[in-house]
Amino acid sequence: MNPNHYEILPGNYRLVREVDFVGMSRENVIGLLLTLILLVGPVLLALPSHPFTLLSSAKNAVFSLVYCLAAFLLMVASMRLQAKLHGFCIYRFCGCRIEYVSMGFYIVACSGRNYVRRGAWLLSTALPAVIWCGLLLAASLAVSENLFWIPFLMFLVSLSGWAGKIVGFAILLRYPADTYLQDNGGSLKIYTAAEG
Repeated sequence: MNPNHYEILPGNYRLVREVDFVGMSRENVIGLLLTLILLVGPVLLALPSHPFTLLSSAKNAVFSLVYCLAAFLLMVASMRLQAKLHGFCIYRFCGCRIEYVSMGFYIVACSGRNYVRRGAWLLSTALPAVIWCGLLLAASLAVSENLFWIPFLMFLVSLSGWAGKIVGFAILLRYPADTYLQDNGGSLKIYTAAEG
């Protein structure tokens, strides 16, 4: 048995907090504001050195349409690959089955009904975010100026997609190392050992 997850919660643990990322909870509002900051902030920082002139200067409307369509399709593919990488990390570090949940524009990998140890969840969440966002940011810096915005926008969509997990990360760091949680994509249920 993997000590990083259980299908049945150990008897001495109790639910201490539920974090909702779907309703109008305080955590969800913070996550939505963080999403907006992670989308808009880097664009404002990048615009002075990478002006977005490709589409406005394109003499061919078909080229502009193909460029936008390719960018959209690559972003959708990027989100799916990011979810698969996250799912692999959950499987690898938490040792449980993965569930994929559609959260509006994003697809989220989660541990579902399994109870997973806090440290394993934190690692399985942070590692794919750093790897995937790092690869997309490196790609945006490596391509020609005409192509900069495609991987950069993919980077921004990926980065903003982690906003809810970042909020969950910050909350979980306040709990003891032996904490367990359930992550169903739209909420986190946090369980700690009962005293005595």
